[in-house]
Amino acid sequence: MRPINEGTALTGILGTVATPGTVTGDGIDWSPYYLPNAKMIASIGAVSAGGTVTVRFQGGTAAADGAVSYGTVQAAGAAAGTATLELDVDGINTRYIRALTTVEGGTVTPVAVTFLAEPRTT
Repeated sequence: MRPINEGTALTGILGTVATPGTVTGDGIDWSPYYLPNAKMIASIGAVSAGGTVTVRFQGGTAAADGAVSYGTVQAAGAAAGTATLELDVDGINTRYIRALTTVEGGTVTPVAVTFLAEPRTT
C-alpha cells in the first residue's frame, strides 16, 4: 500500500454508539475499483468508564454481507479517553467491505471508521 497521502479515503462509519449497541457501516463496492489491500482507521472519541469498543473489518459478496472477517481492533476506555487505531489488511478477496462497531459497558462519542484504498488504474 502506498503512503496515506497517496490513497483514497472512504467513510465506513461516523456517529455515536450507545451501549449495548452495534452500528454496521454501509457496504463499499470494493473489488472492481480498488486494489486488494487497505488500511482501516478507527478514530474513537470519549469512551465512558468501563466501556469497550470493538471495530471489525468485514467483507462479503453483497453490501450487507459480513461473512468474511479481515481483522479486529479494540479499545477499552476510561472517561474522556480517546484512541486512533489502525489495521492493515492485504488480500481482500471479496466484492464488498464494511465496518461493524460494537460497544459494551459504556458509550462512545463519536466513532469514525475510514478505509484508505488505492484505486485500480486499469
